[in-house]
Amino acid sequence: ILGNHLPPEMYGLREQVVGSKTPDAHIETSAGLIPIDAKFPLENYERAVAADGETATEYERDFASDVESQLEKIATDYVRPAEGTTPFAFAFIPSEAVYYHLVTEEYDMLQSYASRGVQVVSPLTLGQKLELVKADVQAQRLSEEAAAIADALDQLGERFDGLEEEWRTLRRHVRNAHNKAEDVDSAYRSLQDAFDRVEDPDLMAASDPDGESPTGESVEVDRS
Repeated sequence: ILGNHLPPEMYGLREQVVGSKTPDAHIETSAGLIPIDAKFPLENYERAVAADGETATEYERDFASDVESQLEKIATDYVRPAEGTTPFAFAFIPSEAVYYHLVTEEYDMLQSYASRGVQVVSPLTLGQKLELVKADVQAQRLSEEAAAIADALDQLGERFDGLEEEWRTLRRHVRNAHNKAEDVDSAYRSLQDAFDRVEDPDLMAASDPDGESPTGESVEVDRS
């Protein structure tokens, strides 16, 4: 039943997982381990079914006593939240007929132990509970994945904000460098023109129609 409803990593068989106790099986959940006890006394039930009259009634009383002793053991050994279990454990009854008998004839006893964390289950009801457990675990995993994604997005947002600031700084430096380069280029061209005029009298004359040098002195130019 466990293998039909749960992935292998969600359950185990005959492992010492509750202190020194070894349940027949256990289920891994987000809230802790769910121990499962499957050792159920059926001898007196089978005798009651086979007997008649008063004898059958006596066997039914003996069976009820056997069930109560087993449920008490489960409550004591396996309902241990302080040691990593959930606040409940499953008492598995391998027969729908026996389960129906207990629900109809020993309902008060089942309710009493349910309040102490012992849930009596049959093959059918165990399967239903396993589906609920699996859905809860999957929901928990999705919640954890969503939280991890949100955390990753927050970290990416912080990194992006830092990169954006660095990008603004870089753009500002590039813009300043570009403006400085234009200033230097303009000064260089102006200086180059001045050198050219000094080296070429024709250029100096063209730049100063009055025939004065850059220092204000007259310059005689051979125009032949």
